[in-house]
Amino acid sequence: MIRSIWRWTQHLLVLTGLGVWLVAATPVADYLAQPLRLAAELKQAQAIIVLGGGAYADDVPSASSMARAVYGFTLLRKGYAPRLLLAGGRARPHTGMEGPAMKKLLEEIGAASKQLETEERSNRTYSNAVESAQIFHPRRVKQILPSPAR
Repeated sequence: MIRSIWRWTQHLLVLTGLGVWLVAATPVADYLAQPLRLAAELKQAQAIIVLGGGAYADDVPSASSMARAVYGFTLLRKGYAPRLLLAGGRARPHTGMEGPAMKKLLEEIGAASKQLETEERSNRTYSNAVESAQIFHPRRVKQILPSPAR
């Protein structure tokens, strides 16, 4: 009898662990959270900013940087802003420069170089904001559309 209860408890623990893992896994959690998300209303801006999400040593953007950059380029092509700032320097030693890596990618898929600008000194989100503000402030850019983190 005790062996039967112990076996039942083991099965229950395994099933509970699998259930928690399944719900906590990013794709499932994202799917379950969809009804809770609010769609942002996109408005015209003076510039679009894309914050880097990493780059490899050979200046190839990470998957996160690539997705952000392509989405920002989509907004640019749809006419939400006349220019796109790709922000991000070297996040860690032995990694690539995020801004230039994203710019190179976008130029390869057809973006006009004159619409793209890079910020290469920042290595964290806060410094992205500070360095980007130093670029935007002298140009009196106040309406900025961020490319969401994806």
